[in-house]
Amino acid sequence: LNEEIELAVYEPREAGVDFASLSNADLLEQIGDIAFTSVSDLVATAGPLLAEIASRRDLLRTLIASARTDPKLRSDCELLSEFHKYVLHRASNDTRLRLHVFRPDADLHAHAHRWAMVSHVLSGPVANKYYCVESDVASAQNFAKEARITHRLQTGSSYAFGDALIHWFRGAPGSATLTLRGPAVKPTAMEFRRSGLTPKFGSEAGMEPSLTMTADQFEYGIRHLEMANVL
Repeated sequence: LNEEIELAVYEPREAGVDFASLSNADLLEQIGDIAFTSVSDLVATAGPLLAEIASRRDLLRTLIASARTDPKLRSDCELLSEFHKYVLHRASNDTRLRLHVFRPDADLHAHAHRWAMVSHVLSGPVANKYYCVESDVASAQNFAKEARITHRLQTGSSYAFGDALIHWFRGAPGSATLTLRGPAVKPTAMEFRRSGLTPKFGSEAGMEPSLTMTADQFEYGIRHLEMANVL
């Protein structure tokens, strides 16, 4: 929509690459080749890739089984304030394929990220609000006054944004997204709580509490996907 605020939205149309002809292994190999430098290119290339992965329920179930048993992937599966976060695959460049199951009791804050990302809506709707970029300090401190863009995305749509974009989102009960998280490009990102601007550190810095899901929390999110007919 506007490169200035690092946002792009993709509605399903004919993809330039025939992902459907690829095996599951070759499809996952494509994840490590995704470039996260241009948001418009990101949603145009990664949107169809995520859509193809989403269409393969056998692959999703296999990836979830791996996340359940692989120690590294399992430790990255977290219960966040917004959603159940499952890490299904990590490429060699640290691009991560994630599955988000939105929580009906979500405690939401506008925030930026340490990376660019692209999401495909598995079940919707998902509502998004976009405010400004982190470098626009004056607007960032007054972000709650007015969102520059607001939209709702239904099942099958994809959206992408850069690491600096301050945004807010909420999924309706039953909503879920399949997401590619790019490599981290900075050590912290800003989160906007009632108390003001708060730096959000990466877990590798050892400054954030462990939010790893318990076994019951892990299975709760998966059952939710099954009931929503996503798996």
